[in-house]
Amino acid sequence: MKRDDDYDIPEDDMRRLRDAAKRNAEAITGSEVFVCMFNKKMMEDPIPLMQMGMAVYLDKPIYILVDEGRVLDIPENLRRMSRGLRMYKHGDTESLHKATKELLADADIHLEEGQ
Repeated sequence: MKRDDDYDIPEDDMRRLRDAAKRNAEAITGSEVFVCMFNKKMMEDPIPLMQMGMAVYLDKPIYILVDEGRVLDIPENLRRMSRGLRMYKHGDTESLHKATKELLADADIHLEEGQ
């Protein structure tokens, strides 16, 4: 059955979006913070856009991990909303791990030794 707010989106696509929205809403609602790994896809793919919107509407503190070469791609309003931003070097797993631990510490989430 087509609803008025479905616009011209095929029914299968709308069902997949609604299912994704339900799963993501449950996950984001149950989390203390919203951590995203920013990339250009986030500006085009409907799922990351939906996730960010949910985080904003659910008033979750937003923390961003970003490749140091992409930091200028982050929209200014998103930077202002975020509680923390950490950069890592592309392709450098150790740099990503360090940035992730620092970001989690910024969010007052502390991993046990070895994590």
